[in-house]
Amino acid sequence: MTFPESERETYKDNPLKEVICQLRHPAILKLETSSLADFQESFRHEYPVYTETRSQVPAEVARFFPEAFSIAASPVVHEFATKDKLWTIAVCRDFIALTSHKYLSWDDFEKRLNAITSRFVELYKPPYFTRVGLRYVNIIKREQLGLNDVGWHELLNHKIAGELSETDFKGAEFEGIVKQLVIGLDDKHSKIRLQHGFVAEGAQVEKHYLIDSDFYTEQQIEVNDVKKLLKYFNKESGNLFRWCISSKLRLALGPIKPGKVSRNKQTA
Repeated sequence: MTFPESERETYKDNPLKEVICQLRHPAILKLETSSLADFQESFRHEYPVYTETRSQVPAEVARFFPEAFSIAASPVVHEFATKDKLWTIAVCRDFIALTSHKYLSWDDFEKRLNAITSRFVELYKPPYFTRVGLRYVNIIKREQLGLNDVGWHELLNHKIAGELSETDFKGAEFEGIVKQLVIGLDDKHSKIRLQHGFVAEGAQVEKHYLIDSDFYTEQQIEVNDVKKLLKYFNKESGNLFRWCISSKLRLALGPIKPGKVSRNKQTA
């Protein structure tokens, strides 16, 4: 399926918490056995903070195979972050990723991503990518928008709101609701994993609403075809988010025409 076309727009109150692009490739053992100094030097001034972690395996899987998934056996992940930790490059033997906690626009994100992937391909020459993913994590906080007394059924598309908009549940206090859908896209090989529902941060009493969209393909993708595919994912992610929210929520977020993005705003 394809989500209804809608005009791109920026938001004064940015609900976007995180954007992640991950490109998986056949394992390159050189990334474990040799230094990443050449790669780091290309971006050291912009991403000066280096940390080394281990690739995480889901706990529900690891507990059945504790020896196979020990910390020592987990692949090393090299992370290079900006000084403010708002942007992070991650490199492992079988993937490269870029994460942003300050997404301004696709043009800005794509520019950074292209620079990183071009240098990575030049140095390590992955033959192709086995998975290409682009994920947008939005968290809508009513209190920040002055909408504490507005029901979620008024802020979301009724097709997403589901039980929240059912008259049978009118007046009910929902303690929790989380849904996950996997939907095939019109290009026949890509999918979206959409997770949405209530989330809470720390001891926060007020429930926030998560709209987490992970666009991906697990079909073999040639290196030169990645840019076109990611543009498609970006376009569909914007259409999806704008489809998920009501006109009331859209107005509360403060839509602004493209081309007028300030340093604290998001382009969907």
